[in-house]
Parts: sequence; C-alpha cells; structure tokens
Amino acid sequence: MSYIRFIRGPVGVVLLAALVLAGCGKDEPLVAANAEAGMMRIATEPGGAELHINGEHYGRTPDQPGESLSIRLPAGIYTVEALRQLDPFSELYATEQISHVEDRPGPVVTIRLARRDTEAGRDLARIEEERVGLYREAQLERFVPQDDGTVLEVETGLLWTRCALGQTWTGATCAGNGRQLNWDQALKAADEFSFAGSSEWRLPTQPELFALTYCSTGMRSETNREGLGGGCAGDFERPTILASVFPNTPPANFWTSRPHDRFNFSAWGVSFQTGHTGTGGRSDYVYVRLVRNTD
Repeated sequence: MSYIRFIRGPVGVVLLAALVLAGCGKDEPLVAANAEAGMMRIATEPGGAELHINGEHYGRTPDQPGESLSIRLPAGIYTVEALRQLDPFSELYATEQISHVEDRPGPVVTIRLARRDTEAGRDLARIEEERVGLYREAQLERFVPQDDGTVLEVETGLLWTRCALGQTWTGATCAGNGRQLNWDQALKAADEFSFAGSSEWRLPTQPELFALTYCSTGMRSETNREGLGGGCAGDFERPTILASVFPNTPPANFWTSRPHDRFNFSAWGVSFQTGHTGTGGRSDYVYVRLVRNTD
C-alpha cells in the first residue's frame, strides 16, 4: 500500500488529484463523468453501422468519430453485430460479445469493422472464378508437353524449350536460375544451342513470345500502334506464363529476335513480370527462351 502526504494550498490539491488518478489500473477504460448507469454505449470504426443486439435491430452508430450510440438494457451478456453496407457486393461487418452491467456506468465499447463480400459479392466471385478457370483450361489446351523438356504449341506447330536458357530440365521441372545475355549474345547462343535431338533452335519472334504470356485474370491492356504494351490487368499471378507448362520461369524480361524498327541500339522483348511487350537496349542482360519449327 502506498501513502500520500497531504500538501497544503491549491498546488497540493492538484498534486493529490494527479497521484490518485495515476494509481488507477492502466487497463481499465475511462468512463465519462456524465455516463448513465444501465446504458450500453457502442461506437464503431468506421461509424454509420447498423446494430443488431441478440438479433434485434437497435439503430445506427454515429458517423462522427468519438461518438457512440447509447442503449438501455438489463444486465447480461449480449451478442452485438455491426454492419455497414458499402455497395451491392461488399460490406463492413463485425460481431462481438459484450458483458453489460446496469448498476454502474460502463465505458464505450468500440467495435472495429472488417470488409467482407455480400451474398451477391460471393456469387459474383464464384462466377468470376469459373470464368477464369475456363480461360485457364483453354490456355492449357494450346500446349502438349513432351518428355524431353520441350512443349508443342498445337496451333502454331512450334516446339518450345520448357526451361529458360541455362536452366536444366529434370524431368519434372526447370532447375537453376537461367542465364542473362545481351541481345547479340542471345542470337549467338541460339545458333550454338543443341537440345532434344535438334540444333535448329532460334530466338522467337516478338509475336511468338508475346503469345506465351498468360494473364490469370483473363484481362489485359491494349497494345499501341507500335505494338508496345498489352500488360496483364487486375490482380494477376506472376510470372505471367503458364507455370505448369513452363515451370520456374523467371518473372522478368526475355529477348525476341526482332530488332527495333528505327534504332539499331534497341530490340524487342517480353516481360513475364507484367505480361507486356516492349523494347530495350541491346546491351541489356535479360533471359532467353528458345523455339524451333517442326515442319
């Protein structure tokens, strides 16, 4: 037990009050001086939420921060639900058990709301999931993986290496990090490359490599008149390529065989980080995936 020595004069009264307040439990919430016994006071963050207590509607919390809704209730344990509609597809919601007493004033109970989908939002999400699933299946049907670390693109008849140059096909995946080369080195490496019984490998054209990009959302931006852009849109997966067909692809830039139309220091590439196509300096060091014709 601690002892307080009274000090005479106005200063002593202030000091005594400060010491008494400091002795209160730190974990006990402060109760407003004008709080009324028997009133449950509830605020929400953010405000403007409809309140249901034990399934019965009790009004709406104030929009202004720091203000609460007061409800007279007998003592007991109550299930409080707070709901604020955002749009037809999403809402803010929280539920909390509150132990209420009526013989003394209680503190304001603040309920923090979290975002969730409405039933319409969940239905929309299911429809979107089905759409994306069908799109993915259609993309997978474009390719027929081979046992030798290559994959056939059915529509074009092109045969691709499943791994980036420098990676090793293990029979199940691509091991290693791949090599990064400048554009001239990439052209030379393609000429010297021999794999899966063939030495006819080459750098892909810009349209060929760009066609390998896969936007998991099924959405992408348009390219401009020069062909720049076309990146994936929405919350898409990275790398922007079918991972089951081209495993362990670096989410980065890859060279194509197309030089820039006007600038001899630049060449075209494709980003498997964003799914877009564009140009870069030929001295840049980026990744390489090779392709060959089967006819």
